[in-house]
Amino acid sequence: MENNKEISWLPATFYTIGIVILIFGIIQGWKIGETEYSFLDSNLRNWQSTYIVWASTLVSGVFFFGFGKIIELLVKIYNRLIIQTNVQKNS
Repeated sequence: MENNKEISWLPATFYTIGIVILIFGIIQGWKIGETEYSFLDSNLRNWQSTYIVWASTLVSGVFFFGFGKIIELLVKIYNRLIIQTNVQKNS
């Protein structure tokens, strides 16, 4: 059961990385969208770049969430197999 404690922190780490990526992506996209072009008369905002940054950070953040969920499910399967082998050894 010692290996279980070593493995169980991985999903939380991937969830945290995903949240950090999403937060920084939202902030960065907003800042890119607020940039004004000085050579134009109007306050044209660069929202296309904002959408690109938001989409890419959403994809990478969801990737880390999904990868963390896969690892969490694998840890549950591992725990179930360890319990079954321990029960079979004891009987």
